[in-house]
Amino acid sequence: MKRTDVVRALLAATSIAAFLHVVLPFPFLGDAAAVALCGVIVSGAPGLRRGTAILCAVLSLVTIGALVAGASPAALWHQLIGAAMIAAFFHCLVVLRATVENHPRLPEVKQRFSAIADGAGDGGIVLMNHILGGVISVGTFTIFAPIVADADEPHRRRMAELCLRGMASIVLWSPLSVAMVTVTSKLPQMPLWSVVLVGMTIAFSTFAIQSIAGVYSLKGSVLKAVINAIMPLFGPMLILILAIFLAVGVTGASAIAAMIVCVPAFALLWATRWGQRAPRQVLRGAYLAGNVLVNDVALFTASLVTAGVLVDLLGAPDAVGAAGGTSHLSFLMIAAAASTVALLPLAGIHMVLPATIVLSFLGTQADLATQLALGTLVMTAWAVASMSSIGSISMLSASSLFRVSRKELLLGSNALVTALTVAVALTVAGLIFVTAGIFAPDA
Repeated sequence: MKRTDVVRALLAATSIAAFLHVVLPFPFLGDAAAVALCGVIVSGAPGLRRGTAILCAVLSLVTIGALVAGASPAALWHQLIGAAMIAAFFHCLVVLRATVENHPRLPEVKQRFSAIADGAGDGGIVLMNHILGGVISVGTFTIFAPIVADADEPHRRRMAELCLRGMASIVLWSPLSVAMVTVTSKLPQMPLWSVVLVGMTIAFSTFAIQSIAGVYSLKGSVLKAVINAIMPLFGPMLILILAIFLAVGVTGASAIAAMIVCVPAFALLWATRWGQRAPRQVLRGAYLAGNVLVNDVALFTASLVTAGVLVDLLGAPDAVGAAGGTSHLSFLMIAAAASTVALLPLAGIHMVLPATIVLSFLGTQADLATQLALGTLVMTAWAVASMSSIGSISMLSASSLFRVSRKELLLGSNALVTALTVAVALTVAGLIFVTAGIFAPDA
């Protein structure tokens, strides 16, 4: 059996075990998913890109060092189970893309989309990814990637940049995002509605400024043209979004767990409408494409495991937080600390590591106004990292689904958008400080 076949089989086993782990109350299924994931990484290691292999090796050494220094092996295993869920989530995106690629009306969608003048639909693409991404996250990429699958590299890169631009900023307000879950779990006293409201203000202010500046148009006619072009895909996707939203609301499961269950079931049910062979073609396409995920899965797993053991080594969040500052922390200190959430992912480290440490040190002893400002800046930094670092799921997914190198996306046109997002967020967070009357120098 070829190495690629082994990787595909083990990734499929990881996804199946993760699916069963979500729907059945048997903890050993999570362990089985983690074991299968380890097999994916080991069997896929010889084929890793050089940069990915080096980064994974460095993170592995850091993990080993943390374990030697006293981190719990249980923390490592817990992170591996979480990474297996992420790997299954990545595989769900491949299933969703394979479903769209086999849609009998995809040529019609491509034709409609090509009829929109070049650049005229940019605002609609950004807004569609933002609205849909609030629930299905990077699943929105699977709608647009097949549409430009046959386009040249510049067009695929442009579409990837627009989709990233719209989707990444959902972390500012979506209760279903990993960023929001991280912030609210570390700052439990902060009302959810307040951070959602502030995040929406930042996100839509950024969109409005870009529209006013002529970067793209957000007129209703533009959004309507994009929706009309993708209507054969848009309607069923709305059903999927509703199913995920209901699953999260009724069961209390995470958005990722809900997608692991809902996406495969939805894809197969959707495909059955196109003929008896369609479901088999979808499954075969998703299975064969599995080996292309090994670089992304390996990099994210290494980052997540390293984050887990380092946080465990530092101690429990409450204990760490007790050593932090008070409500009189300066705005400059909070902004500088939050910036690490955007900077460390440039080296491939996922945002959850610096975010957890920053929130634990600075947020535990702070009052509500300070927590709101801190949470706002941390989520802004998370959004920036999603658009501009190799440590984000968004960047990894966009690179894989649109077949564009991460380097091209990192150095693309979204750099100005990230700068604008940071400027708006600093303004809003600063106003929170001023309004609360706590803008003070370091204690």
